Amino acid sequence: MNDIPTKTPTEIIEMFEHIVRINNTDNGLPRISLCVWGMHGIGKTAMFEQYAKEKDWGFAYLALAEGEEIGDLIGKPEIKDGYTINIPPDFTEPFMSSNRKKEGIFLIDDFNRADYRVLNGIMQLLIRYKFKGWEIPDRWHIVLTANPEDADYSVNTIDDAYKTRMCNVGMVFDYHTWKNWALNNGIKSHMVNFVGQIEGEVKSKSAKLTTPRSLVNFFKTIEGINSTSLIKTFALSYIDEIPAKQYIEYISDMTNVLPTVEEFLTADDLDTHINNIIDESDLSKLDTFCDKLTEYVKVSEITEKNITNLQKLFSVDTFPKDIMYATLENLMKENEKIKENIVNTSIFETINNDQKLFV
Repeated sequence: MNDIPTKTPTEIIEMFEHIVRINNTDNGLPRISLCVWGMHGIGKTAMFEQYAKEKDWGFAYLALAEGEEIGDLIGKPEIKDGYTINIPPDFTEPFMSSNRKKEGIFLIDDFNRADYRVLNGIMQLLIRYKFKGWEIPDRWHIVLTANPEDADYSVNTIDDAYKTRMCNVGMVFDYHTWKNWALNNGIKSHMVNFVGQIEGEVKSKSAKLTTPRSLVNFFKTIEGINSTSLIKTFALSYIDEIPAKQYIEYISDMTNVLPTVEEFLTADDLDTHINNIIDESDLSKLDTFCDKLTEYVKVSEITEKNITNLQKLFSVDTFPKDIMYATLENLMKENEKIKENIVNTSIFETINNDQKLFV
């Protein structure tokens, strides 16, 4: 879209909240629907689903392209008291049920992929907030998502008359917004840092497969895998060839400066190892080591020497507390000997009192 403003996710949420304030004002005007245009996999849908969750709002979802005809939106005919009525379709349940949330979002996803007959059929819905047999209650708001018409997408052209029924805005990938989301949703910090390094690739129109969505799916798939060959196979299965190779080089470089878990647990002089593991300028190294440590204790016998070295590692002042808490909790779940020795050690009394995690 060359004729509409392009904004970051944060800016789009600000626009949406302003629209909500207008829609909730009893001014006699039709409610405004927001359409967010953008490349695939950048988080258009997830952004509003997350927003509804954080606000404790209702959320209704419709993949418009899945409907082959307008009848799919009307509902199912049913005979009641001798009359034929339409039972509203399932996607209306979040805003039609008696126990619906007071406020909510009705998201119509990838709407310009739908058949023209369906597109024409919902034009009035975008202004009147009602359809044949059902309507969207007050304080619920329509959001649509769409893919660009000027790229290699199988979409229908939306004419200007249609666009005037909505507020249109383009969305671009914003690494800093995505970074906060990813870290809060279990994506490892070294993986998040890698995306920061290839931000330009993710934003590029030439990137066919490398999107925030495909990267997240890739990262979730390789969690716990130590085989570089298998990681490479999955990388090429999810993302474009160049960033796939970059990721293999990235983890190889990062692994080369780290001791193996066994080397660390059996070492007599830990200073060099600890300095390599806890690098405040690049915490992805620590994150990687802690992941490998958790995998190691699942299958290995832990000695007194290993316990002593772990205690020294977790006593380092520069060890970030959030990573420490998560790692300790994982280790104690996987290995009873570590749990017994750590819980009964005075070194960890402060941690236990602070987080109340270890009992």
